[in-house]
Amino acid sequence: MEQNRKNNAEFFHISEVLGRCLKPYHHKSGDGIESISKLWKETVGDVISENTRPVVIKKEQLLVHVTSSSWIQQLMFLQHDIIAKVNKALGKEQIKTIKFKIGSV
Repeated sequence: MEQNRKNNAEFFHISEVLGRCLKPYHHKSGDGIESISKLWKETVGDVISENTRPVVIKKEQLLVHVTSSSWIQQLMFLQHDIIAKVNKALGKEQIKTIKFKIGSV
């Protein structure tokens, strides 16, 4: 009985446990979102950056949160230009597609 109490005395927060378990599965491209976030405003301009926020990169797709559906529609026309500008700013062809989704900006 005493041994069980000693084993239970060490608790860990669930985020720490999940972090350890999922660490091998993190993609290197996840690091690129920090770089994109830093250069986003200069790359897409003030108006677009006020209504968008890059969120995550999965494989070669960038997920961008947008303030409204009308912005999504407008950005779909600019998608190829944005991809080209982001890749140029990064200095490599990291992004192939962009998915726009309404979310917090």
